[in-house]
Amino acid sequence: MKFHDIDGEIRPLLELSDEYFSPRWLGCKLGGIRRFQGDPRALTVLEHSILCAQEALAVGLDIHVAGWCLTHDLAEAFLGDWHGPSKNAAQHAVELEVDAALILKGWRIPPTGSRLVKMVDDHVYRCERRMMWPKVYGSTSLKVERRWLDLVQELEVYHGNAG
Repeated sequence: MKFHDIDGEIRPLLELSDEYFSPRWLGCKLGGIRRFQGDPRALTVLEHSILCAQEALAVGLDIHVAGWCLTHDLAEAFLGDWHGPSKNAAQHAVELEVDAALILKGWRIPPTGSRLVKMVDDHVYRCERRMMWPKVYGSTSLKVERRWLDLVQELEVYHGNAG
């Protein structure tokens, strides 16, 4: 799988500039992707991830599970929002490849099939579907991005380039 790098060259994922794996860049990308096939009423993937992490903490799950809830959709920064139930085997394999690259670049990604992350994600998903909530932190994306960066640090999910 190849992507356009900062200099415009097409490169394999792991050969992209480290900037593509930074909390700020990933947060910005996730903040630009609407859930539910781009429905304008839906939360962004970034907002959804923040809600998942906050929900995990609210129900008493530990910091590691909350961190996994924050990072469970990181691959979508590269792939866009693929609706879970409709993913085919090829899409799932590509997502695993991106997750592996994120781990090598210093991110703590949840293990595949984590029941606790799935439980929190499903709960937040049901809330989103029922409410189609407006922006959680007001209308400015800077507030959402700031909360993302705070949680990345607080939940210790990024440790720089580990590869």
